[in-house]
Amino acid sequence: MERLSPPEIFLKDPLMMGFDDDGYVISRGLIDPSEIMQASDLLAELVRAAPGYRETGKKSLDALVLDLAVRNRNSLGTIYDAFRETLIFRRLVTGLDLVALAAQLVGTRPEQLHSPFQHAVFRIDLPH
Repeated sequence: MERLSPPEIFLKDPLMMGFDDDGYVISRGLIDPSEIMQASDLLAELVRAAPGYRETGKKSLDALVLDLAVRNRNSLGTIYDAFRETLIFRRLVTGLDLVALAAQLVGTRPEQLHSPFQHAVFRIDLPH
């Protein structure tokens, strides 16, 4: 079987053509759901430990974050920064399937990817 060079892969694979055209792809199932649950649980724990948090009986992470945003929005930045330093966050951004896709998108092998954690981010979406 002929091995394709990265430019040829980009020309023949619809995923790569989308990345080449748009600069991003959307792909589901790259992160283990149990890891997502662990991350969500930890974020909820961090919210509950934040200054200004008041128990309201709300259970969902979204509800906890929105409630804290009303009471002490600045603490969300502290939570964000703290979470980015946790092992679960590092496991999320270095999951095997995610890394394999990233390597495919830039035309390299997974072990060659540069992994600058200080630039790895996630989103906390809040109403304006």
